[in-house]
Amino acid sequence: MFAYHPQQPLTPIHLIVDGHAARIRKLYVDTWINNTDTPATYIDIVDTSCRLQGNGFVITKEHVRAFCQSVGNRSRLFTHDSDYEPYAPMDFLGVLVMPNFMWALSSMAVSNAMFKILHLHNKYLFVDGETMLKVGDRVSSDMIIADLVNTPAGRRVRLLANLYRCGQKIATLESTFLYRGDFIDIAKTFEHALDQRFTIRLSTANDVAVLMAKEWFIGCSSVSAHLTPGSRVEFCLDSKYYFADRNLYSSISTTGRASVRAPSGRLVHIADVNFESGISAKDPVIEYLRRHQESLGAPLFSGGGYQLVPPSHHRLLQVTVPDSNLPYARVSADGNPIHINSYVADFAGLPGPVTHGLWTSASTRALLECYAADDEPERMRTYQASFVGMVLPRDELRTELLHVGMKGGRMLVKGITSKVGGDRVLECIAEIEQPATAYVFTGQGSQEVGMGMELYKQSAAARDVWNRADKHMVDTYGVSLLNIVRTNPGQLTVHFGGRRGEAIRRNYMLLSRKCSDKSKAVLLFPEITLDSPSYMYRSPTGLLNSTQFTQVALITFAVAAMADMRANSLVQNGAVFAGHSLGEYAALSSISGMFAFEDVLDVTFYRGLLMQSAVERDIRGRSQYGMAAVDPSRLGHAVDESMLTMAIEAICELNKGLLEVVNYNVRGSQYVVAGTLRQLAVLRLVLDGVAAKCAPADGNWQYHIAQIVSDVSARPVDSQPVRGRATIPLLGIDVPFHSSKLLSGVDEFRLLLQEKIRPENIDYSLLHLRYIPNLTAVPFEVSREYFSLVYSITMSPVVAGILDDWPDSATDDYDNIARLAATLLVELLAYQFASPVQWIDTLDLVFGKFGVRRLVEVGASPVLSGIAVKTLKSNTLHGKHVDVLHIERDRDAIYYAQQRQEASEPTPNTLPAPSEQPTVLAAATMAECVLPAAQPPGTVAATLVDVPLLALDVVHALVAHKLKCPLADVSALKSIKALVGGKSTLQNEIVGDLHKEFGSK
Repeated sequence: MFAYHPQQPLTPIHLIVDGHAARIRKLYVDTWINNTDTPATYIDIVDTSCRLQGNGFVITKEHVRAFCQSVGNRSRLFTHDSDYEPYAPMDFLGVLVMPNFMWALSSMAVSNAMFKILHLHNKYLFVDGETMLKVGDRVSSDMIIADLVNTPAGRRVRLLANLYRCGQKIATLESTFLYRGDFIDIAKTFEHALDQRFTIRLSTANDVAVLMAKEWFIGCSSVSAHLTPGSRVEFCLDSKYYFADRNLYSSISTTGRASVRAPSGRLVHIADVNFESGISAKDPVIEYLRRHQESLGAPLFSGGGYQLVPPSHHRLLQVTVPDSNLPYARVSADGNPIHINSYVADFAGLPGPVTHGLWTSASTRALLECYAADDEPERMRTYQASFVGMVLPRDELRTELLHVGMKGGRMLVKGITSKVGGDRVLECIAEIEQPATAYVFTGQGSQEVGMGMELYKQSAAARDVWNRADKHMVDTYGVSLLNIVRTNPGQLTVHFGGRRGEAIRRNYMLLSRKCSDKSKAVLLFPEITLDSPSYMYRSPTGLLNSTQFTQVALITFAVAAMADMRANSLVQNGAVFAGHSLGEYAALSSISGMFAFEDVLDVTFYRGLLMQSAVERDIRGRSQYGMAAVDPSRLGHAVDESMLTMAIEAICELNKGLLEVVNYNVRGSQYVVAGTLRQLAVLRLVLDGVAAKCAPADGNWQYHIAQIVSDVSARPVDSQPVRGRATIPLLGIDVPFHSSKLLSGVDEFRLLLQEKIRPENIDYSLLHLRYIPNLTAVPFEVSREYFSLVYSITMSPVVAGILDDWPDSATDDYDNIARLAATLLVELLAYQFASPVQWIDTLDLVFGKFGVRRLVEVGASPVLSGIAVKTLKSNTLHGKHVDVLHIERDRDAIYYAQQRQEASEPTPNTLPAPSEQPTVLAAATMAECVLPAAQPPGTVAATLVDVPLLALDVVHALVAHKLKCPLADVSALKSIKALVGGKSTLQNEIVGDLHKEFGSK
């Protein structure tokens, strides 16, 4: 408000200072809060410690689309034009809490310097496990003023809001503002540090004693049992500080919980933290924890990371700020007059209405969604932006996106937005989930001499796993696992001298199994007696290929590989996982942590011995069993799995002896059958007969196959393993793995599993609907229905007993869930080695229900990767794009080293000279690309010759379309991998489109 004073002609207009701040504040209240369809009476905040409750808000399709249009977010999830109900982008969280934010920022208790407010930071965070907001959701919120701190630059205000859907917290939003000026009212200032996380390691007994002696550390009854030298203690604390002056607190309050992790990974509460103090310069609790905190920072890439979009494609990351801020102001409810009124902006000393910081934030975040999250917005879990420069309408902005590291299995992506040719205006960091991932673990048969030894040299985490395994095998069985893996010796002697040797001999003498009639125990090492000075292992193919050592070595390889991935924050939390045969133990050890590492080594060592000793052998050590791979698709006649089953059933009906499908790997083309050598030979001859004869005219394959089986069975059969039209004998394997022949070992193996799998080590959340067992190929779950499924497959008496006594409240208590989960795991694994591996159904789940976009195989050689690739080529999954990676073959891609290397390679901006054009391309197109010569003026041009459309032109156009780039910006001389800038998902989509266009030729 101004007054006119004509008696002062040189300065006739004067600002009325009295009530000036109150009038500005009223302007803000009227334009920022009450300028809505339903204005509310503004009641000032008296108590800055109160929690403001927001009104419920129903998300509508129209609101979401208008918001996305205003910020330029074109994601398919938000702007779908059909009746499909879209999701709401992460930035929409700001719309939901804006009324409360404006309420707090307009309060006299905060400040009255409304024209001097600056937005410094903004952070969105989705709670783990919660999904994005969707149209139709009813969302409520609450908010606190977390900080009110005087600084040399002014008063810093931090607002913290929680958002709820159906009463469940789904996200938090944190915004920090600065009121410029000099503030002296210290009594009103405070600072809250919420959800502070610290992890300390108590290395010695003195460290334990010091912590226990702290007055603020109030231990539970079980604290002494959990706190031992070597323990890691995790703290979650909230601190409240009130200031006496800028460098001194008038009061401090720090409270929270201390926990340790059980072997399963589950947090166990061991103590409470409670500290209060009067005037103090420091918080002794936080100071102690900071001094002893372990370094748990996110692994960052060397060189600052790599660019997700190459500089040559900078136009993809360039936007023009709208001419007017009004559309965003309306859709976001942020009506701050400095953004929409030129006079108010001028009065505030600004060059014009400044663009909302949250508009710049949302515009930049949309680019991250598109190019860092591959247009999968649900993968972005946190986003934090800092506003470092002013943005005005019609400014040209350009963003640089850098993948700078990993954190908790998520990609850390940094964004820098600047004016074209000018200064930075925004810096941001986002945590983005890797594409939906499955980890699959290879079984026996993938072993290689020297496997894992390169990683042993490079990785401390992997080296620790291998050294632990080697020490355990030496101390328990007198065998160096590292020596076996490195050299694959043909023989190895275990000496039983001295006290340690005596203990090792006792360990061998205790290993036994039950006879098939369960009448007595049979020693697995009958040669070893109390008088034995030594024992010699022998193997014609090397001990690495002896089942008991193979299994231990492969388990160690997998656990070591995953340990290194975890050390580099590369393992995705919540990923689905499964293992093929032995790989199931590797999966459970690496992902769920339910086994102590040394326990799983004992289990797999015994498992190998049990399987090896399960069959009768002649005087030369030979058994009558074998295994063969079968590919029904090689028989023609549209032969499939059902016909293989018919053949096996018909053979077993006419001939005695074992014959079973034990591995279902690839539908229609890859199965493994176990049986007696004679039965396998009969199967080979039967399938050869099916291939040689025409398909039955009446389509009665069952009768047709039965006739062939009858003819073959009537003739003498040579049992010598040889290759057939659709069968390949697996030479060197003389045990029918995963067949009913091994059922006699289930009871004995169950006893060992019950000893090693303990309920207190089970973290059910790591298994529930994530772990896919071999036995069922159905995601693991503690429920009556799941126990019934397991019983229908195994007829287990243990499962039957649980089902008979199943109470209605069986899954109400966590301890009971853990007990049932442990029992279920024991039965699944006990029957696993005597039951078929259902890998076809497993991959159907992985690629279907779970929608996995990235499969990582953990094993010494890429076996399951090949199966996955074949599965993805099937009719049901054709066109689905999945990155299939192997832990060693594709290490650079898994560790993002490949992308960093490609991003560092120079990208040419111009086409090569004509002499540099590929010779083959020139020869192929020269005759087709000659244009008719130009006609002299005034003459009639000859009829133009039609020029055929080249395949290269089609490919060029398709790739440019997928990259959303002008044709001129896409070089036809670069590979697709180079053009997509390391984005493997986009690369796969382009290749898939080209495959549809041109076929496989």
